[in-house]
Amino acid sequence: MTRASTPQIISRKLAKHHQPFNDNEPRYWMADSETITEFLHSLSSVFPEGEALFVRSVRSFVAHDGVARNASLLKDVKTFICQEAQHSAEHASYNKKIQQIYHHDMAAVGRLLQNIFWIIEKAPFMPNKEYVCLGITCSLEHLTASLAEILLTTKEGRYVLESMSPSHRTLWVWHAIEETEHKAVAFDVYVAAGGWYISRVFRHFTTTVVFILVMIYLNVVFFVDRGNMYDVVGIFRLFYFLFGYPGFFRKFVPLWCQYLVPGFHPWGHGEVGQKHKAKMTSVIAQWTDEMHLLQSQHQRAAHTVEYGDGNSASKIEIYSTKLESKCD
Repeated sequence: MTRASTPQIISRKLAKHHQPFNDNEPRYWMADSETITEFLHSLSSVFPEGEALFVRSVRSFVAHDGVARNASLLKDVKTFICQEAQHSAEHASYNKKIQQIYHHDMAAVGRLLQNIFWIIEKAPFMPNKEYVCLGITCSLEHLTASLAEILLTTKEGRYVLESMSPSHRTLWVWHAIEETEHKAVAFDVYVAAGGWYISRVFRHFTTTVVFILVMIYLNVVFFVDRGNMYDVVGIFRLFYFLFGYPGFFRKFVPLWCQYLVPGFHPWGHGEVGQKHKAKMTSVIAQWTDEMHLLQSQHQRAAHTVEYGDGNSASKIEIYSTKLESKCD
């Protein structure tokens, strides 16, 4: 099968002066809301371990004939790994600041995810582990890319970004741009490796359920950390943010359902797909310029990040495979 053309994937870096949580910005930096800010903190808390899983899942199929013979896919896999390594690093640093300021145990979040991923990747009763992990990665990549598209292309997304303090906005836009660019890489690897439609759809349902349960759990834990379990007004604001206006989850449902369609591809097909790619390429260029993001040129042969306290820090090692170590 010939692989559809996709937009260029570019590994960027944040400017050195990018410093979220500075003294000139409010403690609750998203819409001046404690609960919405903490919801985004909980989302950030899963990224370091989650991105590491994505890298391991895709990397495990590099030697598969269907992948190894596709030069353009191999090139995109290499840049995908570079991007995800940098996402892990930035969010690990971000999470460490969240722990210092808001007193959440981010190392405990890392251990929770490590235990979940151990069941998926290592448990002896789990069959076809590599395909299960890749199917989960495809689903989560679709989830994050769909949220990124809403953030970058809709008036509701613009409203959310304008409600953020500037330094935080830069991080979330940068991440959204790169999630959009590489949204088809894991999916293309899955297809090239002979992954089944039924398995992909099943993983989409189960992955979404587990993700929602983890997010609910983390938000409850963060509420308890704040000693503010009965903030009824704050809880209402969070639900209105998710389901009312801007209503990210409400807008997200149709995009989630697209994944279930037989023949689905993240970039679409034919003329519709070409228009979608052209639109997103333009959007990415606009946001890259607006946020003053820089293309990364440094080596990523092996990258280790730590978060949590010094005694219980959780480590993530991300290797950029033997394809190439330079992020173009």
